[in-house]
Amino acid sequence: MQRQYPRAQLADAQHNLAREYGFASWPKLRVHVELHARPADAASPVVGSWLADLSKSKSHPAPPIRAASLQFSVACDTVTISAACA
Repeated sequence: MQRQYPRAQLADAQHNLAREYGFASWPKLRVHVELHARPADAASPVVGSWLADLSKSKSHPAPPIRAASLQFSVACDTVTISAACA
């Protein structure tokens, strides 16, 4: 593109490339590529165990919770969330 249009800027080139692939903008093309670039067998970024930082949580007046954890799993388009409190 630089040879054809010496004054072209990076943003112009990105916009033109996105349009060639049918996207309205560079950010939309980038999001599409990033979503589809992850291998099919790669784990979802939310899969795993998450522990609550109770020191930063506001307590409910009910009996206090000493510990809390969430377990996330993903299968196709289904997200399962399991909770455990102590």
